[in-house]
Amino acid sequence: MNNGKSRLIPMVGANSLSASFFFLSLVAGLLNSRSIWPWFAPITMLLTIILFVLDSNTFIRKCMIQILIFSLISTISSIVFGSWFASIKAVSGLFIAIDWVIRSLIGIFTLISGLQALNGKRFSVPIIGKLIDAICDALRVY
Repeated sequence: MNNGKSRLIPMVGANSLSASFFFLSLVAGLLNSRSIWPWFAPITMLLTIILFVLDSNTFIRKCMIQILIFSLISTISSIVFGSWFASIKAVSGLFIAIDWVIRSLIGIFTLISGLQALNGKRFSVPIIGKLIDAICDALRVY
């Protein structure tokens, strides 16, 4: 994996840029979960997609895919468990707790991934790491 400099922003190292996007994604998830800044998460995702498309550094591109998958899982969990199933009065607390656990794990994985990116390594998430690698292979991110 090429961990040199970003090809889009040459003055920034790939490690620093990837780590900053992991941390930005973590902050966006925390702020969005409290509905403080609901516009912050979509802007973060748009920047992540732009960086994935325009930067040709493989380390950055794989990290951006990981951020997008984390965000997708968090959003799906919020919609399914936090909204749809939580509307069932008898078991709403259970589904809200499931949503909280899933989103907390995603937050922890995002934090660990950001710290690993600072060290120039990519963190392979225990549950979805192979899915992320398969998506990278399908998109030809080598």
